Amino acid sequence: MNFKEFWNGLTRKEQVKFAKSVGFSIDVCRNEYLSPNPQRRPMPSKAKLARMVIHGKRKLKVKSLMEYFGGEGVEQMVAEQKRKSPVSGA
Repeated sequence: MNFKEFWNGLTRKEQVKFAKSVGFSIDVCRNEYLSPNPQRRPMPSKAKLARMVIHGKRKLKVKSLMEYFGGEGVEQMVAEQKRKSPVSGA
């Protein structure tokens, strides 16, 4: 389960509790962590990632968080670079 799916599955009260437990505001989550553009999502600190896993009701895993916050943006950038300038075999 990725972070967006997890977050959207929480009630408003659960979102507030989760955000407070992890150490970020609802606004930070909405404006940064849930950005539709993966390249605009900041990577949370290791401590916040650990707290997300701990307070994530056994639904959030380190691997899925790393992919959500880092991997999707990198994959998008690779695809864009390939379209702009294909890599030669030389």
